[in-house]
Amino acid sequence: MTVLLPGGAELVAEPAAGEETAELDVLLRTCLAGEPAVGWTAADLAGLLAPVAGPALLLRTAAGDLVGVAALLGTDTGVPEPVVVLHPCLRGAGVGRWLRGRLSSGVAA
Repeated sequence: MTVLLPGGAELVAEPAAGEETAELDVLLRTCLAGEPAVGWTAADLAGLLAPVAGPALLLRTAAGDLVGVAALLGTDTGVPEPVVVLHPCLRGAGVGRWLRGRLSSGVAA
């Protein structure tokens, strides 16, 4: 599935295989650049990629770079909550809204 950005660039959406922890680590560090140090484990990253509710949805550039992740994570109430991680260069383009919409409609790709 592809996402067409306002400038004409295309992004590719695909379900996570659960093995993208190194790429997710890089994306999170990019998103948190300049913030106080935050630590996470490989298990934390794997939990985001393969939550109980189903695989995360990955968003990649045409070159294959990971620029977004969306997943439904469990909460104490038992109601899954959407979590979206989006590269700073894509913020404000409606991509996060598109990812949340895909999650809520149950379409993983």
